[in-house]
Amino acid sequence: MRSSIPEVFEELSKAKYNGDRVFVLRKHDSMALRGLLRMNYDKSLNLTLPEGEPPYKKKNAPVGFGDATLLTSAKSWYVFCKESSPNLSQTKREFMFISLLESLDYKEAEILVLAKDRKLNLNLTTKVINEAFPDLIKDSVLEFAQDSLNTDEEVKDKPKKTKVASAKMEDSITSDEKKATKKSRGRPKKKSS
Repeated sequence: MRSSIPEVFEELSKAKYNGDRVFVLRKHDSMALRGLLRMNYDKSLNLTLPEGEPPYKKKNAPVGFGDATLLTSAKSWYVFCKESSPNLSQTKREFMFISLLESLDYKEAEILVLAKDRKLNLNLTTKVINEAFPDLIKDSVLEFAQDSLNTDEEVKDKPKKTKVASAKMEDSITSDEKKATKKSRGRPKKKSS
């Protein structure tokens, strides 16, 4: 059975060394865990929710027994980033966040609010997180901008197809292949009478 996010964080708090923390993160890899780590540590991720705890009805259910869990709800978190859902109004976005909090048990709701505000203290560094999940967290906005520049340069560096390159490709085709392609091109065959 998969451990809940509070259980994973409990296990992380008991890990003394970075290697142990990496092991725990990899062992409990999930979309929810990665999403919470990105919310909390990735400065390039722009959440459009107001800071602080919104007014919501807290569930008194035991941990893991809310209507939903962080593990099951992680697929819908993209709506909290403006870039991912630009047509969603801010009011609707906040309403969805409050509805999500009300469906979680009190411990998981608290974790989500802390991660949203980047105040979740897990004693992790971006180096440890990226060792467990390579390139999950951008260390800074500058690194994020550098990555986007590198992507643009890679596109520019792609070789363009020139007339010389296409002539070399044609030379590599045998004369029999050329005859076969000429016969099959264009006009329909004439009917013999």
